[in-house]
Amino acid sequence: MGREPPRLLLSDSSVLFRFFAAGAEVVEAFMSALGDRLQIVFDVKVEVDRHKDDSEFRRGARRFLELLENEPIVLPDDVRERVRRTLELTRRLGLRDEDIGETATVLYARSRIRAGEDWLVLVGDKYGIDLARGGEVRVPYMNTAETIIELVRQGALDLAQAEPVWAAVHGRGSEGGLREKLHEAGL
Repeated sequence: MGREPPRLLLSDSSVLFRFFAAGAEVVEAFMSALGDRLQIVFDVKVEVDRHKDDSEFRRGARRFLELLENEPIVLPDDVRERVRRTLELTRRLGLRDEDIGETATVLYARSRIRAGEDWLVLVGDKYGIDLARGGEVRVPYMNTAETIIELVRQGALDLAQAEPVWAAVHGRGSEGGLREKLHEAGL
């Protein structure tokens, strides 16, 4: 009998917004592939709501909200306090202060992994990767580019759907890099 796939916790809103910018059809394929495994924390939902009417994201963000099967996760008090302390420290060090959704997601996942659950976090940048790698319990993660490759591997996205998401990550004209990565992955 095969191992159950991990619960999938969607992290930083930047991952979502790259898919939103590609349009409702790409979001539908993304959501179809992830199904009921997709979870977001309440802080990510707030970020999505804040930008759902931006012209660049409108169609994709609205479709995402329509298709999201699970209610956003409200953090337990102990995790919320860890998020507050982490963000306070990063601000004091002059680092970032805009990553509440990503911080909340990774620290929530870490608390659930510590409790014996199986989670995978999608992260959009180095901050999320560093946060997932740090701490006493490592959090398994995939970055946006790896997520795109995996969705193509699963047949959830075709090349035409994957290219605009890839370009949102790596810039216009980078689609050749996607084809190269797909070739390296045997796709």
